[in-house]
Amino acid sequence: MIPKSGAIVRYPQYSHGSLTSFIFAWAYLLGAITVPPVEAEAVVTYMSSYVPGLVTPTGVLTLTGGLIAFAFLTFFFLLNYFGVHVMGKTNTGVGWWKLIIPILTIALLLGLFFHPTNFTALPGGFTPYGWAPVFLAIPTTGIAFAYLVFRQGIEYGGETKNPQRDLPWGTIIGFVISMAIYILLQVSFIGAIDWSKLSLKPGDWADLTSTALSSGPFYQIMKISGIPILMAFAIILLIDAMVSPSGTGWIY
Repeated sequence: MIPKSGAIVRYPQYSHGSLTSFIFAWAYLLGAITVPPVEAEAVVTYMSSYVPGLVTPTGVLTLTGGLIAFAFLTFFFLLNYFGVHVMGKTNTGVGWWKLIIPILTIALLLGLFFHPTNFTALPGGFTPYGWAPVFLAIPTTGIAFAYLVFRQGIEYGGETKNPQRDLPWGTIIGFVISMAIYILLQVSFIGAIDWSKLSLKPGDWADLTSTALSSGPFYQIMKISGIPILMAFAIILLIDAMVSPSGTGWIY
């Protein structure tokens, strides 16, 4: 109905006036500014699983880790600086990568290393620690970031050729695809936990963080599987751990 770019600022202006739009604009700016350094830190944190000395035991970046994160931020800036032509092609390629690699991960784990009993032998039922950790996970573990995809198409709505057709489809399909991938990733991960290889008793969810899974969970779970194709694919996941957060970083 209103194919204008900058939806998060423009629509509040139409509905509630300039003051509301002004507040949204500054809130969005402050939020967007935090994303590139968050993603750069995520890249370095993932790298620390195979490059020691980047993160302290408490999870804070060391001086070396901070300098590498700054290098990533500089790369994000330069990619934008050289214009939409370079940025567009790079982002299209990485977009396909971020779609294909998770799907392959799901297929490999569900097909080769899946233990259905992990879903039926839960001490305390489906939520053994109650619902509080579920809601805590939404803002603190990246889940909120995972579902931001629905908004980008709307933000650039003024630049689409057929907004009445493209915006609804792009918004709905983008969200549904993301939701399906992330849910299936969690299902495949939970089903892939082999308690004997982790030296834990079945259902000891609380102690998973004391195992190798605490750093690069999908990488580690494939590495310890003992299945050659999964162990080989684990190397690709290490690359993905740097590529995927970087894609979000340079977009913002």
